[in-house]
This record gives sequence, structure tokens and C-alpha cells, in this order.
Amino acid sequence: MKKEEQTVSPETLLQQLNERRQIETLVELPQSSANLHEPNPFRRAKAASLVFGKLYLCGKCDKWHPSLAGAVVISPDGLVVTNHHVLDGDNVAFGGMTADGAIYSVEEVLARKSHK
Repeated sequence: MKKEEQTVSPETLLQQLNERRQIETLVELPQSSANLHEPNPFRRAKAASLVFGKLYLCGKCDKWHPSLAGAVVISPDGLVVTNHHVLDGDNVAFGGMTADGAIYSVEEVLARKSHK
């Protein structure tokens, strides 16, 4: 995806991360569209969970390193929540992978939650 220029630059995402207003004033969280009739809570959670990560150069070698974290999809149109530190730092690419292996790049940082 990076080679085909299908990703947003990390610099742009980090700038958005630092400039965006607090989530409490920007985003109206959607109502759940999860299948609430699924009796198994792990199956319900699996559909909304992502392995979220980034690629970076450590500065000690010339190899790319992954850093993986969790994220949660909170709306049918792909709104995702993860921690601030997951996007912070010197990175080259950000993306998420679903349980079935589909990979998505980050298009934009919409909001952030303030540090208390």
C-alpha cells in the first residue's frame, strides 16, 4: 500500500493528532450496530477488534520494525478508536487488520482525548 501511495503520510497523521480538537467536542459517537443477538460475547467482540500497528526504523539498524496494538471499530463506516501513543513517534505507515486478515490504512485522525 505504501509503494502504491495508498496511505496518508505519517507526518500528516501526526500533525492531525496534535491539532485536532478534543473528542468530547468533535465526535458524536454512533449507536452500536453490533449483532446483539449473538450469544457468544467473544464473537461479538471479534467483529469490532483490530490489530492496529505501525512500521518504523529504530535507528540502530536498517530494518523496518512493526509495533502492534489493539483498536476497536465503533461504527459501520470504519471509525476506529486506539490509544494516542500508538500513533505518536517517528513512523512510516499506520494500519489495521481485521480478524479475517483484511488490511486497511489510516485515512485521517479525527479527534483525540485529552491527557489528564
